[in-house]
Amino acid sequence: MLVHDGMAIMAAGLPALAAHLQAAGHPARVWNLAAERSAGIRRDLARDLKPVRLLGISVHWFYQLPPALALARRARSIGYDGFIVLGGFTASLMARELVERHAEIDGVVRGDAETLLPALAHQLSLSRRRLVRVPNLVWRSRGQVRSNAFSYVGREAQIDALDFGRLDTIDHLDAHFASSSWRAITDGSPGASMDLSRTFYLCGGRGCSVACTTCGGGRLAHRAHSRRRRVAFRSPARIADDVQDAVRLGATSIHACFDPVPNGPHWHAFMDEVESRGIRLPMIFESFGLPDGRFLERFAEVFSGGIVVISPETADESVRSRIRGFPFTNADLEQRLALIGSLGLRAQVFLGYFAPLEGLAGLHRSRRWARDLLRRHGEYMELMHYPYSTDPGSPLARRPSTFGMRCSVRTAADYERELELQDPWLGNLLRHSPDTGTTDDWRAAGLGVELEQACLRHEPGMHSVLEKTLGRKIDVFFLGLARRLLAQRDPGTLDRNGLADILRHEALKDMGAPR
Repeated sequence: MLVHDGMAIMAAGLPALAAHLQAAGHPARVWNLAAERSAGIRRDLARDLKPVRLLGISVHWFYQLPPALALARRARSIGYDGFIVLGGFTASLMARELVERHAEIDGVVRGDAETLLPALAHQLSLSRRRLVRVPNLVWRSRGQVRSNAFSYVGREAQIDALDFGRLDTIDHLDAHFASSSWRAITDGSPGASMDLSRTFYLCGGRGCSVACTTCGGGRLAHRAHSRRRRVAFRSPARIADDVQDAVRLGATSIHACFDPVPNGPHWHAFMDEVESRGIRLPMIFESFGLPDGRFLERFAEVFSGGIVVISPETADESVRSRIRGFPFTNADLEQRLALIGSLGLRAQVFLGYFAPLEGLAGLHRSRRWARDLLRRHGEYMELMHYPYSTDPGSPLARRPSTFGMRCSVRTAADYERELELQDPWLGNLLRHSPDTGTTDDWRAAGLGVELEQACLRHEPGMHSVLEKTLGRKIDVFFLGLARRLLAQRDPGTLDRNGLADILRHEALKDMGAPR
């Protein structure tokens, strides 16, 4: 049994791993507990775990760590005596510490799991187990932690053999689609009229060619958690096979976040393959650089609707060139946005806070630039300004002082402790801040961003009035409101809808701001 919990998007490999286990003769399903909980589905865990010999729990992203450990503890508390193993990027980086500190788990998969899991399931089926034969496994033997040889790194042919479109391995598939669609996770993608309600997330390959400062999936991170030293591309035909499988099972849109060679031949070949098979549906493509005109024109031809996601991170071009791979200028971005609009496509532009090396003044410049972009391109563009997650394995988490940051997490114990202290205003992603100014200053700055984002999304008319009335002082308004809220309110747990309610019902009236 393979389990996902703790966030909306599931690691794309879980259905493929379940299908791979099934092909090797081991019963396997995928439980998306986050989706099931959202849909009001209640599991009888004691009943459902009774026949399960191997329980694999995904800890791909760090904020999955608390629910994964909680599930392991709950399973033990009801008498489950099978083998519990964690896997994913985060678990791989923290493998030994997790096994040392948590008696409720038996082991951790490091790196790619498609060879390890069938080998582990086979050993668990034997009367005399020899877990030392399972590659990449960190496990406990007679109270001692053992680390097997970290010898398996999936090559292109091995990854191509996996079936990532086997969504039929997921229990309660409708609930899975409902909670993980691109529309659900991007605040509704309000400007997009295409059907984004059932999104299939493609596996285009593994690895990356660059090491962006805040990313736990970059080149250096892959070396650390998977021993991967080069990018592995899946064949366009196999990716198209996955799309056909997913569409047969109800997917209405596809998404790709794998672009280690921007504007290279890989995705062009995939588009040719999709067109030749008569597959026509919307696609969301996260571009690691700036897509060129040839790519965008082909993208518009092949798909029935398209969203191109571009992440400039900050308005400051010099900062951008230091913190992300494949940087570009603001002028080039705007030229590409105009082309996207002219082709009938949509763009989603992502900025991040707190961008390393940006500073508080730089953050305010980024907010002003964001408003300018919306004025010029808002007809076909949405803009998101989200907190960066403090990804383990990212350059920022490993060397924060290099980027002018302080970071409160490094070990598994740090992440566990910090994630128990979720910030009700800013969520549980952000565990770093600039090393200048006070924590209160930066919390207020972050909340100011969130308040303006909520206003733009839920009360765009109100935002327009504020801009016209206050001009550039709109920054002062949102920052002042943030400071007041931090000082006077106990927020409980709020999402962006809650922040919008504050704007509508209290804050603007109390501040005497125009409506």
